[in-house]
Amino acid sequence: LNASDMGILLRDSILTNELSSPTKAAEYLLTGLPLVISKNVGDYSKFVSEHNMGIIVDNNINSMIDSWSKNFSKIISREEISNIATKVYSKQAILKKKLNILETYL
Repeated sequence: LNASDMGILLRDSILTNELSSPTKAAEYLLTGLPLVISKNVGDYSKFVSEHNMGIIVDNNINSMIDSWSKNFSKIISREEISNIATKVYSKQAILKKKLNILETYL
């Protein structure tokens, strides 16, 4: 993944994909890869859009090219992508959240 230029996660617009949380998206983001991701893939599409971590597409090749051309310059650096993703998706971040939950109930 570190030798890649971008991660691509294209999914059909069906309910299963809208409710999914594909591990591959987190893997891409943790390595700092900008994502080309379909609309409504779990909460990842919104997260990527809000943080300028890639391009949200509708799975039509012409609109993908157009969207990439218009939005490429807005994508943050790989280091920034990785830093943000680490705070949300890394094992260390999740472990801290789980420990906080346990401490609350013990």
